[in-house]
Amino acid sequence: MEVSSSRARRRHRSSQFVNRLSAIQRPTLLTPDGVSLSLTVDLTPAHFHPRHLAEFERAVRSATIAESRRAYGTYSRIPSLWAAHIAGDGEILNFHGLPTERLDRQQLFSKLATSDLELREKCALIFAWGGMKIDHGKSAFRSFGEWRHDVECIQAGSVSRAEAYAALLARETPGMGPAFFTKLIYFFGRGAAKPGSSFGYIMDQWTARSVNLLAGERMVALSAGVPWPKAQREGARLGKVVAAENSADKYEAFCQFIDCLASRFECAPDFVEEVMFSHGGHSKGRWRIYVLENDV
Repeated sequence: MEVSSSRARRRHRSSQFVNRLSAIQRPTLLTPDGVSLSLTVDLTPAHFHPRHLAEFERAVRSATIAESRRAYGTYSRIPSLWAAHIAGDGEILNFHGLPTERLDRQQLFSKLATSDLELREKCALIFAWGGMKIDHGKSAFRSFGEWRHDVECIQAGSVSRAEAYAALLARETPGMGPAFFTKLIYFFGRGAAKPGSSFGYIMDQWTARSVNLLAGERMVALSAGVPWPKAQREGARLGKVVAAENSADKYEAFCQFIDCLASRFECAPDFVEEVMFSHGGHSKGRWRIYVLENDV
């Protein structure tokens, strides 16, 4: 009897939480050219899994800036060493002036904003921070001339996040799928965004799995990757890859979902994205553990 009563109270609290979320006014965002952007994510119980949402709120409330900056610490590489590994014949694979220490997210933003590095080197900084595989780095930069213009448009703030995504997706650049070119959209787009304007977020497997879990449906298509020996020891059977079938509309919906959560939690949207990524390794973040235990 006591167990049934306890379950009923939990269901009531979850219902109250979702009802409060449903009543939130949707944030008003602006495109790079100043046009008002109407969010299409419906803040109703059907679009949020109450239990997962409540756990994510606890993760957001307990997270600190210092903790969030650990994100990608497990995977990031020293830029100069990463670049040395992909160096090859021809100038396109040879980089100059890259840092000799790992960068966290804020340090990377600082380097992108203040350094006199060329665009190619700045892209290398982002890929090294994200832990791009060496072979993928070689493939991506061999065709740098093809996607350079797309990044310049993001830098200039002349395209929306959905337009930037559509352009980079259409390139079908070997070695550079959505998980990595959305890093370009995020870092260069946020730097170019006007106050109050929207910018894109990183859509990798951890943020995508988080959004799918919180939405209670597959908003972002994921394909099974190769088995991870390390991941198997940690309880995850397979790595997952953000599929190239995800359209620009899906990316926009993904970003709007994060915008809505940021409005609910009254924090920066990319802080929500950082908490979604959490951190791995031997000392996993609260949310990473939860995703591994609940995502199937």
